[in-house]
Order: sequence, then C-alpha cells, then structure tokens
Amino acid sequence: MSTAIRKATWLELFFDLIFVVAVAQATHALGHVHYRHLEAVSYLKYVLIMVPLWWAWTGHTLFANRYDTDDVVQRLATLAQMACAI
Repeated sequence: MSTAIRKATWLELFFDLIFVVAVAQATHALGHVHYRHLEAVSYLKYVLIMVPLWWAWTGHTLFANRYDTDDVVQRLATLAQMACAI
C-alpha cells in the first residue's frame, strides 16, 4: 500500500466547483417558498434534480479516488460529466 500523499488536480477542483453550482441551482427550486409553505411540486422537483446529481458526483469521486489513472480518457469522461451537470 502506497503512503504517498495525493493532491487534487485543477480538473478535480473545477469538477467540484461545477457540482457546487449545480447543487446551488437545485436548491434554488426550494428558494421560492410562498408564505413559508413548501409545495409538493417544488420538493419533488428538487429531489428529481438532486438525487441523480449527488449520485453522479459520489460515483465519480469514488471512482477517481480508487482507480485514478489521470489519462486522456478519464479527463474526457470528467469533462463530459461536468458538461452534463451544467
């Protein structure tokens, strides 16, 4: 087992930033509450956006931490996933 400390790359940091913006946009659906009343449609919209978004981020992060090859194919896949998140 390797004891080398791995630092985050610029692409990984930008990836996380893209998902921060996507999560902020998803929570924007809950931000328009009228008279402190959360409608079921707003909550459902939030869940339908947030669950796949969070699943994609978690899956990519676990994959990158476990099988990080830092090759062209993985970078292109990361960029494609960032484009989908946007």
